[in-house]
Amino acid sequence: IIFPETKRGKITMESKCRYGDYVYKVLNNGTVEILSFDNKNCTEITIPEKLDGYLVSSVKNNFRGIGLRHIHVDESHPFLLDINGVLVSKKDMSLLVFPKAYPQKSFDIPNGIVSIGKSAFLSCDNLREITMPDSVVSIGKKAFYACVKLASVSFSNRLIHIGDCAFQQCISLTQITLPDSVHTIGANPFCDCFKLMSIIVSDEHPHLEVTGGAFIHKQEKRLITHLFSVFTDEYLIP
Repeated sequence: IIFPETKRGKITMESKCRYGDYVYKVLNNGTVEILSFDNKNCTEITIPEKLDGYLVSSVKNNFRGIGLRHIHVDESHPFLLDINGVLVSKKDMSLLVFPKAYPQKSFDIPNGIVSIGKSAFLSCDNLREITMPDSVVSIGKKAFYACVKLASVSFSNRLIHIGDCAFQQCISLTQITLPDSVHTIGANPFCDCFKLMSIIVSDEHPHLEVTGGAFIHKQEKRLITHLFSVFTDEYLIP
């Protein structure tokens, strides 16, 4: 689906507006952020350069419930691009939206991607394996939320940050290995990962450790999570 460009009307900044199947808002810088797309029968979309005369600079992944297989962007778009059907921000090389019904079960994030945006892989039911290049340094909040078949994650060796609830409800994860580069981790990154049996960090990890089923940030003296695999009637917090 490709929507034509039209002249803009009088729109209040930050108010929600509709154009065709798109819901969007106009940002303070005069560009548009797409908030959602309401055509649930669509399998491929082309993100327009403009909506109502405003340049489209950003897209939120609120496409849950839509069986998108590919997202397309014209090469001339000033803010966005697609790499193999996946939406990326040109400005900061952040992966913004991975289509929910992407046909491949395994995905190698393209080299050059710096961050994985908030909810970028939201509810991608087909995804079973993800591999990150060493260019990735940050994983956003709820980046892989409810990827219920995701069973294997290979992290970047330069990864620094994992956001809040990044892997929440990834119920097929059984084991993960985190590199020594990870410095900051948000709240409940593995919430509701009921099958997660093991979090592996090196003995020399400068920031993280796992002891007695407890995943701990050493510098912050913070218990990040406790593994479901370690069952006990009583638990003494270290």
